[in-house]
Amino acid sequence: MLTPRFTLSQNDEFIIAKIETPYVKFSDGEMWMQDNEFSFYCKPYHLKLYFSGEIFEDGTELARYDVESGIFTINIPKMVKGEKFENLDMLTKLVTPSTANTSVKGSAVIEVLNSSTYDELVDETTEIDWSVEQVLPKEDEVDIGLSLCSCNYGFNLKHKTVFTKLREEAHELLDILNPEEAPVQQRPILQKQQEVKDFNLEHYIADFCDDSLIEELITYTSSSEIAYKKYREGTASLSNLIVYSKDEVEDLLRLPRKDYILDSGETKSALLGLIDVLFAYLYDMRSCMEENTVESCWTVRKLSSCLSWLVVHADLKTTLCGCLRRALSYPLYRHWVLAMKVLEDVCIALCLGRKHVVKCLLSIHRLFNNNEPYHVLNDLYITDYCTWIQTVSNDTLMSLSNQIRCCHLSKDDLGLDLLAVEESSSDDGSCDTEDDSEEDQEEMGVISCLGQSGAVSHSKLITELGDSCALVHETVTTDSLVSETVSTDTLVSETVTTDSQIGELVSCATNVTQSITSIAKASEAVTIGTPANDKVISDSLETLDGEGLDRKLAQLNVSD
Repeated sequence: MLTPRFTLSQNDEFIIAKIETPYVKFSDGEMWMQDNEFSFYCKPYHLKLYFSGEIFEDGTELARYDVESGIFTINIPKMVKGEKFENLDMLTKLVTPSTANTSVKGSAVIEVLNSSTYDELVDETTEIDWSVEQVLPKEDEVDIGLSLCSCNYGFNLKHKTVFTKLREEAHELLDILNPEEAPVQQRPILQKQQEVKDFNLEHYIADFCDDSLIEELITYTSSSEIAYKKYREGTASLSNLIVYSKDEVEDLLRLPRKDYILDSGETKSALLGLIDVLFAYLYDMRSCMEENTVESCWTVRKLSSCLSWLVVHADLKTTLCGCLRRALSYPLYRHWVLAMKVLEDVCIALCLGRKHVVKCLLSIHRLFNNNEPYHVLNDLYITDYCTWIQTVSNDTLMSLSNQIRCCHLSKDDLGLDLLAVEESSSDDGSCDTEDDSEEDQEEMGVISCLGQSGAVSHSKLITELGDSCALVHETVTTDSLVSETVSTDTLVSETVTTDSQIGELVSCATNVTQSITSIAKASEAVTIGTPANDKVISDSLETLDGEGLDRKLAQLNVSD
């Protein structure tokens, strides 16, 4: 049997299901509904859904089939009119039975006989205290079962010995050495030590001093920011702003159908890991302006402590500091303001709700699946996150977003001495930029030499010479204008009569330049107290006059 693609919506009276079943006979379709279960069958498609409220057959149910689009549209009556059904956009959860199904608790597989007990254990309305750090028990304070799991990793620490058979992949995927022998409590310590060691002072100063390219990334407006602005202004609802694509619907239906039994501490750790993964992904999105590159897999993996160090996060501030520290130590653009902007992107993603978070996780999942050997990280983390996050309420994600905004972060918190580095680069002039190019500096040198000649008898000559220089400079150096004029037959006939006249102009300019050089040398001689060669100056002036520069320019009809 095939599970078809489907979408759900609702009004006060019905759940409206649109099910894609191309190339089938309408007469083969069957549907059944009772309590909170709905079943649809049309060979070779079969779909069974589990709603949060009750449905029933009262004669008002209706099914229509569009032959051209191949879509069944079914109205499913609600037992209680006006009731709002939850999680209609969490497709994986809808197709997962609430009873008699497998759940994950650590590495154990447990059969769920009654989901109400779990719902009471993890009450979504209970506010999580993000500020209290979880203290891991010492080795001698735990039983033998937990001590054997101290080197576990993956989502909710449910995996072990995976990398014993994937040693080559582990070398490419992980920054931690010997993951099978590294206890959970030591990984954050080793991670921070390595990050401080890898921090490149020169790279950070270069991005700090010259941030022209980075400024464009910081001011870039992402699609999430646009959607969030519309949501805040009330011009659109989240259900209309965040829509699954067909590929995303298929990805959701391929996810494993299981529940996760996490207590409050494990839920907190999983949500902190979600922040870590989202930060890495959204950094890549902003730095590439929402276009994946060949380095996207590496960037997401490298910036995430969970994916590269198999870290289990304990408290919010430590998690955020780790994200910022890695953003300033490894990627191409290493800038504090850019990293803080990405952190704001994480808050926006959480505010847009779990449907948007699911889309982000599915994008990571697809990215890793298409690149070897990153699919291993899907098996360890991303696949479980895609399924589990559908059980988390939007209120919990909103609370997490607010806590991130309330967390006060400074550069000193990262342990990289950023303030001292920035201050020293400002003091030694590392951030100073030259305003003038080499050509501008040469021109300024010539003007300074002529202006400081100090010869009273030649002051008028210098003034006239400067005017001649400016005219020649404007006429000769506009190569692009001459080129464009020559390349256009109409303009050639209007501005330049013959090619020989252009040659005369160039020859005239050459002679004038030589005369200017001679006069400049004579003027310089006056400055250092040497008698000027009046004959040189006189001959140069005669050359200027003999060339008839004004006359040539008038003949060629060249304007300023």
